[in-house]
Parts: sequence; structure tokens; C-alpha cells
Amino acid sequence: MISAKKHHTKPAALDQAIISNCFKIMQPLYCLLIFCLLPFNLSASVKNLNILAPPETALAISEIIREYSRNQNIIISADYNYMANFLNDIEEGKPANLVITYHESWLLRLKQRGAIDIASVTNLFTDKLVFIANQPALAQITDEPNLALAEINNYAAFEAYVTNQLGEPPHFIRPALANNSLGIYQAALLRRLPEAFLAQNQIVNDYKLIPEISQALAQPSYAICFYSMVFDKSSVKIIDDINSDDYQRVIYQAAIVADKNYQEAKAFSEFLRSDLARDFYLIYGFLTA
Repeated sequence: MISAKKHHTKPAALDQAIISNCFKIMQPLYCLLIFCLLPFNLSASVKNLNILAPPETALAISEIIREYSRNQNIIISADYNYMANFLNDIEEGKPANLVITYHESWLLRLKQRGAIDIASVTNLFTDKLVFIANQPALAQITDEPNLALAEINNYAAFEAYVTNQLGEPPHFIRPALANNSLGIYQAALLRRLPEAFLAQNQIVNDYKLIPEISQALAQPSYAICFYSMVFDKSSVKIIDDINSDDYQRVIYQAAIVADKNYQEAKAFSEFLRSDLARDFYLIYGFLTA
């Protein structure tokens, strides 16, 4: 009986040893499996926001997104090249949770089609049009003490002065009147200018290059730009603000698209109106609304 008892206890001890060794071998594999699955579990709770905004706002908005994302479990993607197909993109269902635009008529159309939340539309920041000149042009202006800077807004008088000095109308650089912000705001303004003022104009497709093109020209050249484009450039000088009565006020607004992730879009929209966001607007040449 004693020998039989000993015979039966040996397999049990052996099984326990085998199980213990198997656990030791498999333990790292279990840990590896948990580690591999953990990121997927975490990422499932991360929200995504898609934003459409004009290209001239890219620097400011990108800084704001970076600041906001530091303390939020959210991924924000921004598209700054939407201008040409903005309405079609939204209406055809392009992923977007928030739009930023200066174009009031576009927002009105989206409101009418129920694509955005009407109550969410809010002013963020503004810009203004300014008259700039390169160094050769400045030399012509400053040589004439009787020409006050305020007279720059009197385009007929200014054109006559420059034509008298140079023997020809001033070289005027302007954007293509296409579907871009500067072109749209200049369209009404240019209709007020005398024809002679536009006689020697250079049309620039990429309006963001206007300051650089003006600076590179050896001849006197002038242009109308957004203040945010030239406020920190030494290559050209802001001569004067354009009379605000001559063009529609440039106001950038935000609106939440009637889609998923509404609460997250609302929270970010509120952050766009925070003091910290306003600081970034000012850093990049925009004016607070």
C-alpha cells in the first residue's frame, strides 16, 4: 500500500512542475500580447476633428491646433487648400467638423442647406487692406514733400503724380480676380480705381507672392495686400491703410458642420475665441474681432 501511494504522487508532482514551467515560458508572451493590444484600446477613445480654413490662416491656426492638442485626447487635421471647391466639398460630404472662412455668402448658402449649425457661427478675427510700395516707389513718393501719405487713398491724384514723375502710370501688382480672398476683396475696390492706374498692372496668380515680386522689381511698384501678409516684411513698406469704406470688412468666422463629433468641434470653436488664440492671431498679423 505504501509503495502504491508513492507511485501515484509522482505524476501529480510532475504535472505541477510542467505547468509551472509552461507558465514561466508563456508569461512573456502574455505580456507582449497585452502590450500590443493596449495602443489599439487607447486609440479607440481618441476623437478626430477635420477643419477647413483659408491658406492665409495656416500659420496661426496650426499654432492654435498644436497648443490645444497638448492637453486634449484629440487629433485635429486641417486642410488649408479648400478655396476653389469649398462649397462642393462640404455639400458632397467631405469630412469636416469646423470651417473657418471670410466669405459670408458661403456661410449663408451652407446655412440654407442645413450643412452647418446656424447658432455656432462666430467671429474670430479680422484683417484689412493696405497700400504697399517697394523701395524705388518710396523714393518717388518721399521726394515730393507736398504729397501727403493720406493722399494715397485719392487714387486719381496719386496716379497723376506718379505718371508725371515717371512719364508713365505706376506699375501695379494685383492678384488674379479668382476665387481667393485677396482677389475677392479687391474686385470691388479695383472698380473704383482710374483706368490709367491699372494700365500697367501685373497679374499674379499666387497672391501670397505679391510682396516678394514687388520687392524684386527694379522699377517703382505698388500693390494692395492684406495687412497680415506684409506687417512684418522689411522688403516693402506699408504706405497707408485703404479706406475701409471702399471695401467690405474682412471678417473670418468659424462654423460647426452639422455632423458627428459636435461637442468636440464646439469645444475647439470656443478655444478659437480664447485669449491664447487671440495672441496667436496678433502674432501673425491679424486683428481681433
